[in-house]
Amino acid sequence: MDPKDHFLADLKTDLLSAKIALDASWITKITAEMAKLGSTLVSPIPLPDLSRLDIQESMKAAVRTMASRGWTIQMSLTLRDFDDLAKRTPEEADDFFVTFYSEEDFVRLREVRQELTSRSSLAHWKALLEECFDSFESDRYLVTVPALLSVIEGVIASAGQALTSQRVHLMAICAQNAEKMGGNSIRAEMWNSMKIFLEKLFGKAPFDGTRPSLINRHWILHGRDAASWTRADALRLFNALQTIDSLLT
Repeated sequence: MDPKDHFLADLKTDLLSAKIALDASWITKITAEMAKLGSTLVSPIPLPDLSRLDIQESMKAAVRTMASRGWTIQMSLTLRDFDDLAKRTPEEADDFFVTFYSEEDFVRLREVRQELTSRSSLAHWKALLEECFDSFESDRYLVTVPALLSVIEGVIASAGQALTSQRVHLMAICAQNAEKMGGNSIRAEMWNSMKIFLEKLFGKAPFDGTRPSLINRHWILHGRDAASWTRADALRLFNALQTIDSLLT
């Protein structure tokens, strides 16, 4: 029983035991009304869809800068956070995300783990994802990079209703969806963020040329890249998988 109900019941008992002549029915009425009020407050309050709110040009620029560095929109952060990160050096931004996901015994990374491993759209790769998270927490993050790349490719290839399986059309489809969402919405910037990230990830990079500055799918999965990836690179892919699967499912 709610403490308010205890108070009213006790008050009624005390008044009656004191043999004070009064009409105690008002207490019963108040109790009933408060119970009704309590039941309405328990009902969930619908939240607005913030993904369609307009955002400033400076924020859009920040989102795209971060995407070019390999960081798609992280919904646990505000756009002002992204704006601040975009003003830092790439190395400082990487350090921020490593700390963000690793501090307090990986509490935020475990939230990502719970989200991704519970998605029906990712059930096909659940066992692999579980091992990727375990490996990262055990400081064996190198093995997560090629593994997560294979999951991302699988998600893109299996999203037949949302995207064509032909990767050459992927960037155009991202741009089209961003336009459909409206030029200034957060959802549109999520599509733009994904487009920029995937352009980097799947970008052409001849094997006889200079090693790409950002992780490159072709170099990694064709065994041409030295396994010198960082914790930040692994986190980029965890983060990107969140964004990509959210948009395609």
